Parts: sequence; C-alpha cells; structure tokens
Amino acid sequence: MILQPISIEIPALGPWLEQCFERNITARQLEAMAWLLGFWIGDGHRKGAKIALNSEDHDVNARLRENAKVWGMTLRAERGNGLGAQGYLHTYNGAVRNLNKNNPLVKVLEGLRFWENGEKNGLKSVPLFMRTEQIVVREAFLAGLIDSDSSCNIQGGSIRAEIATVYPPIGDGVNFIGRSLGLTVSVHFRGANFSERHGLKESDLWTFHYMVGQIMKHSGRY
Repeated sequence: MILQPISIEIPALGPWLEQCFERNITARQLEAMAWLLGFWIGDGHRKGAKIALNSEDHDVNARLRENAKVWGMTLRAERGNGLGAQGYLHTYNGAVRNLNKNNPLVKVLEGLRFWENGEKNGLKSVPLFMRTEQIVVREAFLAGLIDSDSSCNIQGGSIRAEIATVYPPIGDGVNFIGRSLGLTVSVHFRGANFSERHGLKESDLWTFHYMVGQIMKHSGRY
C-alpha cells in the first residue's frame, strides 16, 4: 500500500500520442486527453465515444466540450428522462459525422488498453502505466474522473470526493493514483448481495473517499 506520494514520472501517454498522431503534442492537448480518459472511465460507455451526462451540470459539460474541441471532437448531447442525457463525441469528415471512426479518444482507449482487452465493449481498466505517469497527467485524469462520477463536499475541514466502482481494475488504479498524488484515501467495501428493495443482485462495490487539505477557518468578512 502506498502511503507517500510518488515523485517518479515516466511519460507514456504523451510519447504515445505523438507517435500515433505523428505530430508534437502540446501541454494543453496532453492535459485535455488525460481529463477525457478519466471522464470516460467514470461515465463513458464501453461502446466508445458515448458518455452519460447530467443535463444540468453546465460547468462539467462545458469542460467536456472544451477538452473534446482541443482534439477536434464535437460534443452532441441528447436529453433523456429527467436530468439524464447522452453525450456523443463526434469527428467530421466534411459533412459526414462519425462517432468511433477516426476518433482520437477511441484510438487512445484501444491503443493504451483502457479497455482491458484493447477492444471496444471490453471491460474498463486503468492501465498500469498511469501509476507512474507524469504528475500533470495523473492529476488531470483524476480530475476528469471526479468531474464525471463523484460527489464532493467539505467535511471535517477537508475537501472530500467520493468515487464508487464495481470494477476491481478501476478500483486498484484510482486508489493507487490518488495515493501517488499525496491524497488521503479511505476505502469502503460492500460485498455482493441481493437487494430486496430493488429485486436485483448487486455486485461487489468499492467506494473510495479522497480527502485533501485543511480548510483554513478565517475570522472577519472573508
């Protein structure tokens, strides 16, 4: 178990992007892709560049739109029932709209095995190289994950974020990455059970609580 931040940085995402797309990758492009990967791990569909959205979460949806644009993708959202919506990250070939074809995000998901088997519809996974990636990549990845699939609050003077997953490869990855960045991480496990309330069998569930910093208590107006 990691109890201290990891200072070692072994770039993998950046060099892979430069090789795949045959061009220099800017710091902004690297950060945007890392954030998109985290967001997809949290709320992406295993089929590819399709993402579950909250239609009222305007700040997060705007961030998704901006980071997708950095990579030449356009976000199209379809409103569902209630606050739910489906987001599609499209690329265009003239007037032809594509989803997974020639899609930068999908290329990374396949090429770097964010699908466990490296193929669409495979189980999601956080590849081992992410544990020792550049700190900026780990931070952006975790930020995307928290933006997509986390609840945040202030508790006991600390900022606290909660992430839940039923997939052990994701749990192992986000636990390691959080600790590697110096965050305090606690884990709660709920074993598989039958929910009488919902009439369904529920899978094993890991819930991760991230805590960072102490909120200073100020007197006066600010």
